[in-house]
Amino acid sequence: MLSSLIGTFAAFDVVAVLTQGGPIRTTQVFATCAFSVGILSGDLPLGASVSLFMLPFLAVAATFILRGVIKRGSEV
Repeated sequence: MLSSLIGTFAAFDVVAVLTQGGPIRTTQVFATCAFSVGILSGDLPLGASVSLFMLPFLAVAATFILRGVIKRGSEV
């Protein structure tokens, strides 16, 4: 589940190749948003901050997922 969550947040290649963020940004994910803000528009600090915005969400989710795994592992 953890690797699936991280893969979902980092799904840059599929979205970039198929839709480039979509019609009217409907398929935009954090990775494509960071790329378009940082690289395409030329604002690298803002693009870096958008990509770092994912870190707290992933850290909290990883903590809860790993706690559940450790709890289930000790029950067996």
